[in-house]
Amino acid sequence: MDTTRLAATLSSQHETIRRLLAGVRDTAGDERRLAFDAFSKFLAAHEGIEVEAMHTPVRDVLADPDVARSRIHEETTALLAMAHLEGMDVDGLDFVDAFDELSTSVTDHAAAEEGEELPAIAARLGQADVDRIQQALEAVPRLAELTPEGATTFAARVDAVRGTVAGA
Repeated sequence: MDTTRLAATLSSQHETIRRLLAGVRDTAGDERRLAFDAFSKFLAAHEGIEVEAMHTPVRDVLADPDVARSRIHEETTALLAMAHLEGMDVDGLDFVDAFDELSTSVTDHAAAEEGEELPAIAARLGQADVDRIQQALEAVPRLAELTPEGATTFAARVDAVRGTVAGA
């Protein structure tokens, strides 16, 4: 099973997320709001694709389905954290504290995907399934640039992305 491309794509997208996280942390005011919006759009596309094309489909075929279940739970937690952050003043201390907490959980989540879930996928899935996941993840940058009608929140963007994948 060759997961080289999939691993590289995941790693690259996780690096983009880390860079976007730093962009939010290292700015203030309007610049921080713009950085947070860019982070939100990319994370929504990435997580929406992962849930729909990777975590959910592989959950029941992995030797340890809790590996995928844990990733889904982490993404649900991130969705709630993002909903909380969206309503906050980006320059407030509460935002900074909550964002730092989210940053840690998002970074830990990415490490678990690369260190636990990807090896489990490589051990149990066929090349066609790995290629399908890869193809879906390749759409993340394009989907992050789109603003589906009515998708003005992180949760709505995630739902729109998941609907795109489910309808494909």
